[in-house]
Amino acid sequence: MREKVKDRGRLEHILEAINEIQEYKSQYTLEDVKNSKLVFYGFTKFVEVIGEAVQKLWQSYSAASYIPCPYAKGFCPLQGEPKGS
Repeated sequence: MREKVKDRGRLEHILEAINEIQEYKSQYTLEDVKNSKLVFYGFTKFVEVIGEAVQKLWQSYSAASYIPCPYAKGFCPLQGEPKGS
């Protein structure tokens, strides 16, 4: 149950970062982003938050969704498949 709370929090962080990007993109032009390190790094930070949260969600999902399937040997291994299976 606790892992679901973490995942929910990660999803909320993703949505918050998307909302911040959408809010701020209306205030700045592409030239503003190119010419101001502060603005550039602000947008970059939101993208970083999204990327890290997605990565953690994917790791959590991959670990939780692995189902051993011996008859499927020889096919591409799924992300997160334990070694030696």
